[in-house]
Amino acid sequence: MIPFLFSALFLAGVQTQAATLEDGLRETVHTLSVQIQDGRVTGSAGHARAQKWITEKMQSLGLEVQVQPVPEWHGMGAPLGFNILGFYHRELTAKGCILLGAHYDGLMAPAADDNASGIAVLLELARKVVSLQRVKKCVIFAAWDLEEGTLKNKGCILLGAHYDGLMAPAA
Repeated sequence: MIPFLFSALFLAGVQTQAATLEDGLRETVHTLSVQIQDGRVTGSAGHARAQKWITEKMQSLGLEVQVQPVPEWHGMGAPLGFNILGFYHRELTAKGCILLGAHYDGLMAPAADDNASGIAVLLELARKVVSLQRVKKCVIFAAWDLEEGTLKNKGCILLGAHYDGLMAPAA
């Protein structure tokens, strides 16, 4: 996963210090896979703690955060899960957006590879984009839910299905 991150940062024209990068990756993976116990199965206490932690982390980076309920199929019934969307330069959505994402639910503890490591990469990319302030385009950092189990990718599909609704800034 770390070689992918270095490639992504290189392609984006971002220079970073390896020690800071590694610390950020380790912190996120440790928090999601060790400190948040019980795993991250959708609907579990661990899942709720992970959702809260990711939301607060995105907000601390300066992103505008929207927690998007993932309803039952065709919008019927209570939400099954929640996508967490962090917007950078949301006001520039008319020019299009770059969408980066990883899922945060996991089947079993500790779920470090599936997918705390993906969320770690996502949050480090967000941190660098925000801190350097060189990207002059809307970027959506999406932490998707419901990738695991029988509902595989429903959260990801919902994000695509409601893309137009995401573009308008929240009232």
